[in-house]
Amino acid sequence: MTGTAGGQLFAQLAALLAPQGVGDASALVILEPSGKDVGAGGAGTPAAAEALADLANTVPAAAATFLDTGGTYDDLWDFVLRSAVPTGPAGDPARVTLANLVNDNRADFELMARARMGSVGDLYHPVLAEPADWLSEQGWTSASFRVGGHDPNPAPSPGVQIPHELPELEWRLIAARENIQPQRLWQEPELAAADRIQTETFADPDRVVDVTAKVAPAVTDTPSGVELSFQYRVIGLQRPWLRAHLCQLKGWAIPGLPAGRLSNGMAEGNPGILPVLTTRMLVVRNLAAKAHWSDTDRARAASAETLALGPFTLAGADRDGSVLTRQAPQVVAWLAAVLPACPPGEANDADTPAALGKVVSRGPLTVRSDHTTKAAMVGSLNAGQTVALACKVKGEPVDGNTVWYRLGQDPRGWAAARYIKNLGPVPPCPAP
Repeated sequence: MTGTAGGQLFAQLAALLAPQGVGDASALVILEPSGKDVGAGGAGTPAAAEALADLANTVPAAAATFLDTGGTYDDLWDFVLRSAVPTGPAGDPARVTLANLVNDNRADFELMARARMGSVGDLYHPVLAEPADWLSEQGWTSASFRVGGHDPNPAPSPGVQIPHELPELEWRLIAARENIQPQRLWQEPELAAADRIQTETFADPDRVVDVTAKVAPAVTDTPSGVELSFQYRVIGLQRPWLRAHLCQLKGWAIPGLPAGRLSNGMAEGNPGILPVLTTRMLVVRNLAAKAHWSDTDRARAASAETLALGPFTLAGADRDGSVLTRQAPQVVAWLAAVLPACPPGEANDADTPAALGKVVSRGPLTVRSDHTTKAAMVGSLNAGQTVALACKVKGEPVDGNTVWYRLGQDPRGWAAARYIKNLGPVPPCPAP
């Protein structure tokens, strides 16, 4: 059976990411909507370490195309380590195992934190790349194949999940920058607003792409399809401060968070806030795309608005007749392990939040007994802490922001939304 260009490309990139499969694990291949530029050289410098962490610590949704969930691995894992509690009976050896794992991981998490350059008090957690010199001139492998002809889709690598809906080989256009809100998957306009837009930011702040922007299929004049050639490297990603096997343990929960809210363990239909863990990324350079382009495609390729063909960015590409070339390295795909159902249990808690938030105040954020600054203080949250949010109401304005969040965890109470960046839609609190 003849495959589609998108299906053929997906399978070819999956084979490069996992040529031997992934054993018994369940893994997803996630394609970029437009390749992310990664510069050249500089490995081993503090700036390079920070840039790699920003690139690789973004949590994607469990989908065939990279969609930013709005969270980062270090923020969410900080929340897990601070909030996990045992649910088994007293004296259960599993409680000791859980406590030891959480305490050891917490110590590593705090020890491995690094200060951002030029930002006092702002920390990040590094991602280790294998090989460490992944942007050096050595170690690249050449690949070439055709997509869009009469060939069937290549067979998937063992253990790699092939989604029912695959991204097609399409032109993606630059959306007007002023129409896009960068860095946030979920926006928080007014309390009653229901519509939110999905956006994504890339390594280059001048290139912002609306992943829901209009796209057009790539069509060629002949059935020969598109010939793609490039050099590539598969980069392993390790986060020694994140011990994901915590999700394989039973007998624990996060107060205020339903069982399976981090991940339901499924490769598809997984709405968790931490559904997958990226373990490899595919970097390509010296890209060439050759085809007998249709007149329409030649016009799109020459347009200043064209950003990408499939997962490959074409920003700044050279065009010579039927060949499009781009030399700069870019990340075009990821391999991600699906996390097991996590947390495994559910604490007995009436405040079950629909979202998490990150404290963005410069110092400790006061938690109050009511949604006003005149209410009694019942506790505080640390700057940078990830917290569970149960619901929201309108209260006393704080710097013009009238929204207050009811916390779904200890300390119980209310905190001003002015100092909390929500990582998901927060429902209104029920009427008293």
